[in-house]
Amino acid sequence: DPVTGRGGAATARVLADGKDVSPAGLRQLTTEPVPVSADVTGAKELTLEVGYGPFGGVRADVNWGDAKVVE
Repeated sequence: DPVTGRGGAATARVLADGKDVSPAGLRQLTTEPVPVSADVTGAKELTLEVGYGPFGGVRADVNWGDAKVVE
């Protein structure tokens, strides 16, 4: 984040019917965009979850840019 710098961290997960289907690359701390692809075949509910991260701070941003479900 250009305003707060690298002082924050956040976690992000993709859940399909409550089951974590996050790709491994999503679990790494990074300042670069991470492409996300997850198999949600047959799922009734899709959740994109963001948490405070390992440091408990709120000085981190997570943007689900152009998120969509593609058949």
